[in-house]
Amino acid sequence: MVSALKAAGAFTCGRTNMSELAFTGLGLNPHFGSPENILDALRIPGGSSSGAMASVGLGLCDAALATDTGGSVRIPAALNSLYGFKPTRAAISTKGVFSICPSFDTVGFIARTLHMCTRLHAVLSGQCLVPRKISSLDACMWGWLLRL
Repeated sequence: MVSALKAAGAFTCGRTNMSELAFTGLGLNPHFGSPENILDALRIPGGSSSGAMASVGLGLCDAALATDTGGSVRIPAALNSLYGFKPTRAAISTKGVFSICPSFDTVGFIARTLHMCTRLHAVLSGQCLVPRKISSLDACMWGWLLRL
């Protein structure tokens, strides 16, 4: 996944914290600290991809990859006014992902705009025309739209 994104012009900037074993929708981690809800520090951040949400919500990155089995992308995005995208299970390969429930696990992402979610989905689902020969995610988006 990361190599496909890099080929499309993206760059990686770090890793984030999450709920222990991805087993909570609250986004809390008593061992390593919990990210705050970006809208209200008194509210839960949502999880389990709370670190991914915080990095996007605070403007540290444009989008973050995450996995979603039972709401781990959608819950933190919804609680923090971001976009969380959980594609159809087979749309993006889960090869290399630590599985909790193979029949529900998906690779998704959290972003500040719906447009960024669309661009990421185009790259990761293989819908870009020539992902290794484009200069940016914007070019990938246009190639994907032209195929429709």
